Amino acid sequence: IAIASLYLALKPSFPEILTPEVDAISALLFGFILVGITTISRRVGIPPIEESTRRFAALMPVIAAIALPTETSYQNAGMATFSSALYAALSITSSNRLYAVLAAVTGNLAIFTAIKASDMDGLEVYLAPIGLFTLFLGHIFKKNLNIQAVKFIRILGGLLLYLPAGINI
Repeated sequence: IAIASLYLALKPSFPEILTPEVDAISALLFGFILVGITTISRRVGIPPIEESTRRFAALMPVIAAIALPTETSYQNAGMATFSSALYAALSITSSNRLYAVLAAVTGNLAIFTAIKASDMDGLEVYLAPIGLFTLFLGHIFKKNLNIQAVKFIRILGGLLLYLPAGINI
């Protein structure tokens, strides 16, 4: 919290350097540092620090999204990609599927944002991220589903992902 407070105290002094993009990058980098602290706290056996740093790290992509301008740009797609990587790291560190789902959501948001920044249109622009998300959910929750449900989710995700592009050919 001291690092975040120091950053916020310095921000008014350097408005031309500390732009919203720098705020977002700083929040995500701080989130990765917190993931490291979470891992160390878990190995040492300090559950209160592990829990608090993990939760605070999970808020960093939200803070980054609030700091960025709301536009479809490659820069915002890159920030969503880093947010996805942060949630994936949290998922691996804490073995929590919620963070895996958030990683899948932000990863697909990054893909969608990059596609929309390219000014591409068509049904596949919208269905491809949904198909990927369906496939990711099937993989994340594979142990909790029976084999028929896993097969259905794979077929549905594949159809959503590839069928619209195949129709255009």
